Amino acid sequence: VDDEVDSATVAAVSRWQGSIGLPGSGELGIPYYVVVPAGFEVVAVMSTAGDPIGFGALAMSLGTSTTSVSADIVVDEIDDIEVGAAVEVVLADGRILAASVRSISDVADQPTDGSVPTVVVDIAVDDAPDDIIVGPVTVQLETSRISDATVVPTRALVSLGEGGFAVEVRTADGATRLVGVELGAFDDGLVEVLTGDIAPGDTVVVPA
Repeated sequence: VDDEVDSATVAAVSRWQGSIGLPGSGELGIPYYVVVPAGFEVVAVMSTAGDPIGFGALAMSLGTSTTSVSADIVVDEIDDIEVGAAVEVVLADGRILAASVRSISDVADQPTDGSVPTVVVDIAVDDAPDDIIVGPVTVQLETSRISDATVVPTRALVSLGEGGFAVEVRTADGATRLVGVELGAFDDGLVEVLTGDIAPGDTVVVPA
């Protein structure tokens, strides 16, 4: 089957008709064929050759060869995710595959252990390698972006007795001073500094 109907197609249909005892007209009526939508393939056949397929009868099951990943996202974070958003799937061996969010469930799953409800997000992998292994993966998704942020390592934060945080900054003469800071977003061991007498390039002290 190549989506092209020509004389070879008619001859093939005619031979098939003769093999199951039908007149070899080379034409098929609706009871004798099933249309498989583009992008799908036959996974299993529930009928035998020559069986008429009536309306609503289960003839076969279809599937796609697309590699997909499902992720359980807590309900508080689901609003940050959109269908079509680009994500990265990190395999157990460290390989990173480009992917995108294919669908988001409309219903949250409530765990029986009383933990936070989650929503299933289905992720389609763009170009999966042939040797991909079925199993747990890590999904990396960007939900927000901050441009030109001043950041310091979270280990550099000093908790103040009166509340809030400071950063110990080393001056040019080797001395240090505490600088009170207002914090913004945290990510992967870094924290954004919203306000405070600190600038890109300053040397901050972290525990040894």
